[in-house]
Amino acid sequence: LAEGEIRSLALPATSRFRSALVKVAKDLQLPSATAPDGHLQIGNLHVFLNDLDSIIDNLEEDQEHDFGPDLHLLQRQLVREKSIKAGLKVTEDDTVKIRRMAQFMLDSKLSLEEKRQLGGEAVFTRYATGRLAHQIFLRRSDLNGLLVDSPPGIGERLEDFRARIGQVFDDTLQLQLDVLGQNYGLSKEYFQVFLTKASNELSWRPTTDVLEAFMEQNDKSEPTYLT
Repeated sequence: LAEGEIRSLALPATSRFRSALVKVAKDLQLPSATAPDGHLQIGNLHVFLNDLDSIIDNLEEDQEHDFGPDLHLLQRQLVREKSIKAGLKVTEDDTVKIRRMAQFMLDSKLSLEEKRQLGGEAVFTRYATGRLAHQIFLRRSDLNGLLVDSPPGIGERLEDFRARIGQVFDDTLQLQLDVLGQNYGLSKEYFQVFLTKASNELSWRPTTDVLEAFMEQNDKSEPTYLT
């Protein structure tokens, strides 16, 4: 692969060659991801990753960076992963934007979108039941409790929606497996990716009532500061 080149390979998810290829790519520090069509994408993106690290490191409080509309799917995934790890707010529509939020306390003055993003961690903590050593994972079966508290929109059958959101979960888990080699359930980081995909593809997120309940619970505990 030449610098900046990305290839898409039609390989079955159960293919041993696919698993070996992902391992070799990881050893060579070549990022990989599963596209919505199931194809495995691998890219030589060392320069892009270095530039991305520099952008994240130099982003000041309350400053935003817009990556524009021309990012490849694999590049979008890398921006999302690194930004979430750095505690940045990620906004995705026609373009991808990241923002380093100013330090503040969680309070009722937060916008709905900010409450949704910050509440994602609380939702994960509430519903995730998977345990492996000191790690916590959200399993597919954990979606049942989440959907009871945050059902789909009016006119959509719960069983039909459960199958659709289950597919989003499976796609996100496959992505986590490709990148991290973990498939016990979604980590806290990849649960955020799941929420973004569910919002973009199904127009679903945990309901406002659920998030506000978590905010009220947080207000009764010690103040939480975020950057």
